[in-house]
Amino acid sequence: MISNGQRAVPKPQAEVIELVPVTATATSQGEETQSWFAIKPLRWRGKDGTRYHAGRWSDIELPVRLVPRASARGAIAPISDARRRDHKGLLSSFTAPEHAIVDLDSELLPPSVDQLPPGFERLPVGEARTITHVEPRR
Repeated sequence: MISNGQRAVPKPQAEVIELVPVTATATSQGEETQSWFAIKPLRWRGKDGTRYHAGRWSDIELPVRLVPRASARGAIAPISDARRRDHKGLLSSFTAPEHAIVDLDSELLPPSVDQLPPGFERLPVGEARTITHVEPRR
């Protein structure tokens, strides 16, 4: 019947595969994380050297060691932030330009105000000066 076209060729039965949900972590194994809402696009390197990216207006799992850096740059907000309700997922397919990405790697951060590179010294600052300006009469 198969050769006459009266019956279809039997297909082998498909193997049943059980899908197990995987919990993906955004950081190295064993590193403590916190949930935050990304206001700016972020990039950081895990302790194992893996690069991680987070898009703007998305929920992220950020390592605790990087939370102060990200918050100092205004790149994250708490999950309870009001903007999360309206902005979550906005611009999800948009790729941010390189200059807009906040890089949390320590070697790329500018020095703090109190810390100067080796060989530099702070200039002495004198008293505050005020300048008075008198408008000429017309």
